[in-house]
Amino acid sequence: MFLLETVKQIDLIERLSVQIWPAEHIEPLCNWILRASGGITRRANSVFTWGNFPEDSEWLNQVESFYHNRGLPVYYHVSEASPDGLDAKLEQLGYLKDAPTIVMTAECKEVLALSKLKWEQKANAALTSEWLTPVDDKRLDPAAKEIWVKHFMSLEKFSDERADFYRGLMDRISPIKGFMQLRLNGVTAAVGTAVVEQGWAGLTNVVVGEQFRGQGISYRLIQELAEWSNQQGASNLYLQVMADNNSAIRSYTNLGFSPQYGYHYRCKV
Repeated sequence: MFLLETVKQIDLIERLSVQIWPAEHIEPLCNWILRASGGITRRANSVFTWGNFPEDSEWLNQVESFYHNRGLPVYYHVSEASPDGLDAKLEQLGYLKDAPTIVMTAECKEVLALSKLKWEQKANAALTSEWLTPVDDKRLDPAAKEIWVKHFMSLEKFSDERADFYRGLMDRISPIKGFMQLRLNGVTAAVGTAVVEQGWAGLTNVVVGEQFRGQGISYRLIQELAEWSNQQGASNLYLQVMADNNSAIRSYTNLGFSPQYGYHYRCKV
């Protein structure tokens, strides 16, 4: 059982996490949100389940129709903020558990202190940072956005067909947002995103290129994200990491993050 304050924090982080990964198409179902984005990423193509079950007893049929009409499999995002009994019900209905994920949290100042300390031990003066943030009209510069997406796709080794989704995602994020890249000798080595809302910063799209790993660049990356987030009013950080990614969990733990709760998906293809 979680303490009441922990439950409230989990509820808040769950709701904030929707804002850092907004789907192309959304449809409310009481407290829940049906999300679809052409099948790219589970987060943008799943039912966000929060609070109580929908009042409409036909909710299951409504959900399945929403996704089947779009030619998509049905995914439910299930967390500690989901209704009691939902996970068991979905399992009984043949929905398979998929992609267990851990949500880790930390105090911004602690992450800043630890990341700076670790980076100082590996510091490379050739590593520089560049930030892409919205201009006065809250829109991202199109040319700069295209460059960031290009580097992100390359580092993640994603196919070109996913690029439009990420371009749209960058524009759809409504809270305070920043997209940064680290360049080593003029070559992009790492990228990351921070989204700030209600004193929390969600860190996502955090990736270091394979050929640049083992040089401590991840420390500088998290340091930059934490510092910018703190300047934008965030006192706490959260991020999501796959439960089987032991190396990432270990790295984040070394920077002051600790597991807060977990979530997973239930899927029926």
